[in-house]
Amino acid sequence: MSSLRYAGSISIPVEITPRPQDTDGCIAIDNLHCTILLPSQLKILKETHDLSNKEMKNMVKDIVASHPSPPMLVLGSETHKALRYNLYHQITHFIEVLNQEEMQAYLNTLTDALGIDNVERFFHVSVANDTGKPTDSIGDINGDDL
Repeated sequence: MSSLRYAGSISIPVEITPRPQDTDGCIAIDNLHCTILLPSQLKILKETHDLSNKEMKNMVKDIVASHPSPPMLVLGSETHKALRYNLYHQITHFIEVLNQEEMQAYLNTLTDALGIDNVERFFHVSVANDTGKPTDSIGDINGDDL
């Protein structure tokens, strides 16, 4: 059984004990996860396969359910802070996934199964942000944020 989860994005649920503490006024995120594919990266399925939203969701759910389980995430031991100065000052605290190449190879198998182009990702687990909502984390965290 796959430990992938599809809820708009494709992610791997993560448990971290003890939980990193709130810092810089940021709020801890419940339901920690490592995002594998963002909703914007899945949207191409609709156009490529001429699917409705419901058809796309069903297709992704079927592929996620039958896809091999992802590799075990190897998490770093320290929390990093990413900052973005866009419409407002955005902060996300995250932990780096150390087995980036292994996770990228796995992501490539998933995009191949979905029939979409491979995408490069910097794998991480966001642990706190300005609101505590996972959807409010910085979406483009990358190696430069370390």
